[in-house]
Amino acid sequence: MFNLFKSAKNNLTSLKSSVSKVASPLMDLEALNQSKEQIEVRDEDRYEKANNLYNEALELLESFNLSKNDNEAYKAAEKLYESLKYKRNGEVYFWLSYIYYVFDKDKLTFQYLKIAEDLSPEYNKIKEFKKIIGEN
Repeated sequence: MFNLFKSAKNNLTSLKSSVSKVASPLMDLEALNQSKEQIEVRDEDRYEKANNLYNEALELLESFNLSKNDNEAYKAAEKLYESLKYKRNGEVYFWLSYIYYVFDKDKLTFQYLKIAEDLSPEYNKIKEFKKIIGEN
């Protein structure tokens, strides 16, 4: 019986050692905090890139609306797609929908409009645009 207890005690000691080796890195709160801060900085950078590309696209669309130069709309679409690499945003999908509408690409217009509405149902331009194109 003594050997049984001794064996159980050894197993328990071994188990505790294994758990502490696994849990030790997880319990390093300073390392976790540093990782969290690095992720926040990375996310801020990604959001800034996305916002810059989005704003560039809006400027190109404004230029397109004045000049009717299709190249401006194509460049805007490229900027919008690139911004999606950094941040998924309903407003970006809305403007892609708008561009496809202008070029009579109905399937893509409604596809992107649906995504825009799912991501940003509060974005007022979606409702206005749906009225214009006869989508309820």
